[in-house]
Amino acid sequence: MNLTNYLDQQGITYRVYHHDETYDAQHMAQSIHLSGRVVAKTVMVRTAKGSEFIVVVVPAADKVDLGRVSAILGGIEVRLATEGEILEHSTGCELGVVPIFGSQYNMQTIVDESISHQEEVVFQGETHEETFRMKFADFYRLEHPRIATIAKHSRDRKLVS
Repeated sequence: MNLTNYLDQQGITYRVYHHDETYDAQHMAQSIHLSGRVVAKTVMVRTAKGSEFIVVVVPAADKVDLGRVSAILGGIEVRLATEGEILEHSTGCELGVVPIFGSQYNMQTIVDESISHQEEVVFQGETHEETFRMKFADFYRLEHPRIATIAKHSRDRKLVS
């Protein structure tokens, strides 16, 4: 998938930031001079049963609570996807990049409720050198993600990046 082409075809207004390579959302936020509370971090998880892959989106400054993700999915065990699984299910993205538009890769997307309250969503593109910014309402209209509380502050225990 070419994200720029997809957004253009959908008539979405967005901004692209080009920056030095960053390999996590917190550093990406720093590189474009935004708070980690504003920038979204995308993480791919895999269910134990059925091997379904799901994109989860939380603020860059927070961690994913796998227990909450599991509860939202009916108690099914979930784990982080491996680098190989991410590469396999993120065709067209650089190694380690998890696309925010999971539906375009036949994956469900779950977004932390705190992001849904923001006017805009800022997220990594398909490479480690580009970041996109668009209205959350436009993202929601295109993706129809599930909205739930899936993030906790990094000071909480038993959480993963």
